[in-house]
Amino acid sequence: MALLFLLGCVFFPLCFVVLRWGLQNRTSLRMERQEAVLVASKLVSSVQAIMASTAGYIVSTSCKHIIDDQHWLSSAYTQFAVPYFIYDIYA
Repeated sequence: MALLFLLGCVFFPLCFVVLRWGLQNRTSLRMERQEAVLVASKLVSSVQAIMASTAGYIVSTSCKHIIDDQHWLSSAYTQFAVPYFIYDIYA
């Protein structure tokens, strides 16, 4: 489980840095730094929302009784997503 936490610690900040760099340098938009930071942080939030929704859909469709059953993805995604919330507080 610690590996998932570390993976999340790398994934979300790296995703932000790559998106910010791309918005500043590689798109036809050529955004200013401050604008690229705002858009990149919203895009990272969107990526996390899509991943969380997908994980929730998979868990809810795999379990017969959502309250009593357990699915490995629910605990695994929790470990992976905790660094996102830390990143989001910073962003």
